[in-house]
Amino acid sequence: MSRMLKMLTVVLIAISISFPANAFWGDKKKDGKEPKIEIEETSKDLEKNVKKEEKDIENKLLKLQTLEEAFLKALKKRTLLARFIRQERAKLKQTDEKEKKQEISQNIAKGQKQYKIFQTAMNVIFGIGNRRDYEYNQVTSTVYLTVGNMEQIFGRAIKAKQLLAQFIVKQKKALENAEDDDAKVAIQKKIDAGTKQFQTVAAAMQIIFDITSQRTYEYNPKNSTIYLKVSDAEVEKLKAQVKEMQEKQAAEVK
Repeated sequence: MSRMLKMLTVVLIAISISFPANAFWGDKKKDGKEPKIEIEETSKDLEKNVKKEEKDIENKLLKLQTLEEAFLKALKKRTLLARFIRQERAKLKQTDEKEKKQEISQNIAKGQKQYKIFQTAMNVIFGIGNRRDYEYNQVTSTVYLTVGNMEQIFGRAIKAKQLLAQFIVKQKKALENAEDDDAKVAIQKKIDAGTKQFQTVAAAMQIIFDITSQRTYEYNPKNSTIYLKVSDAEVEKLKAQVKEMQEKQAAEVK
C-alpha cells in the first residue's frame, strides 16, 4: 500500500477537470433504454493488456457491487480505522510496559497510514471537477456540502481517467515530433504531471470502487451496478471454488 499512498499524495488541486454528467453518460437509445458503459483505459501505455485466446474471451458479466455499496464499504472501512486508532491510543495511555508501548505505537502508525489512504482517496474521487454545492437544513441549522449523487461522482472519475490517458498519448506524440530540446523538456514535464494525476485517480478508484486498470468492467446506470467482464474459463474456476467451499463446509458440519 506504500506505493498507493505515494500515488494518492499528489497535489489534489491539480485535478481540476469539470465534466457535465450528460457528456459522459451520453444520450438514451431510441428504444428508451439506458446505454451500458464499458470501463476501460484509452491509453494502452498505461495498462498491461494480456492477449487472450479466442476461447478465453471476456464475454460474461460478473456483478461486483452497486455504487452505493462501494461508497458505504469505503466509508465503513475509514470509520473502523478511526475507531481502531482511538482504541489503540487509549491502550497506550494505560500501558507502562516498554515492549507493549512499542507494539501499540506501531499499530497506531499502521492504522494512521491506512486511514490517510482512504481519506485521500475519498478526497480525490469526490473532489474531481470541483462539483460542490451547499445546502442548508433549517431544522438543524446546519450547512451541508454536496458533491453530487454517486452516479455523477462515478462518471466524473471515469471521465477524468479517460481524458488524462488521452492527454498523455497526445503529449507523447508531440514529444516524438518535437525537434527543439527545450520543447522536449517542457512536453516531458506535462507527461510526468499527467501520469501522476492518472495514477492518483486510478488508485483512488481502486480503493473506492474496486476498479483496477488491469481488468475491463461494464457499468449499468439502470441499476447503478458495476460488473466485471470475465471469461468462460474464469466462470468455471469460480464455480469450482464455490463447490469446493460448500463441500468443505458440509464436511465440517458432519
